[in-house]
Amino acid sequence: MLEKQEKKRLFFRNRSRNRSHFPQPFPKRFLSFLLLFSWKISIFAGAFNKKEKEIWQNM
Repeated sequence: MLEKQEKKRLFFRNRSRNRSHFPQPFPKRFLSFLLLFSWKISIFAGAFNKKEKEIWQNM
């Protein structure tokens, strides 16, 4: 049990150390997330506009 927690602590310490060493991957991941997010929003907005147009035409 104790050994497991020790491993976990070491793992997290190593991860935080690696993060400071490589500041590059985070912005890339963040940018790709933003891109995906904006893409989803544009699709949603497009679908919404289409529905709105249909509603207007039916009225």
